[in-house]
Amino acid sequence: MDINITGNPGTGNSFTDIHIDHVEHYYPNATNVTNNYGDSRRRHTESSVTAETASPELRAVQQKNILDYVNKLLKDVKPQYQPHYAPIWRDILTIPDVDAEIYNPGKQQGTTFNRSLVANIIHALGHHGEDGTQSIFVNPYNAAAFAERLQGDKDHSVRSVLGQPLTRVLYNKVYEVLQKHLRI
Repeated sequence: MDINITGNPGTGNSFTDIHIDHVEHYYPNATNVTNNYGDSRRRHTESSVTAETASPELRAVQQKNILDYVNKLLKDVKPQYQPHYAPIWRDILTIPDVDAEIYNPGKQQGTTFNRSLVANIIHALGHHGEDGTQSIFVNPYNAAAFAERLQGDKDHSVRSVLGQPLTRVLYNKVYEVLQKHLRI
């Protein structure tokens, strides 16, 4: 390799020499890589955390962020359930299926946790019981009002997710936590 510099190149500059035999396109700042089979894999980034990659300190910070987020709905919780609200959420966060997904926001913008999963769990808390109509919330479950409290905008994308139920398996695990705390 021959580098010929004329003039004053300044200080603190760097030079990267990349040798690749053949490449169709070169994108050094790519965060998403797709192979020839259409299989897309997201590269690990600072905000992309899985159960395996999260340090205990980072998980504690994210748990606090999640609890701060869901506590925006505390005034909507029935008074008899308010003392149980934070412990319910702490136990929900320890459910292995939740723990495996909750700390990875994926492509969601402006969050350090999986806001969609949190919204699905809020939906489950608003529709629990044998017939799915009971709620720990004071007023009838209202996704628009909850989106307004959580995000400051009733038309935020979290509104649609607040209307989506959990999978049956995960719902049953959340319901077990509710039964434990509320003796329902």
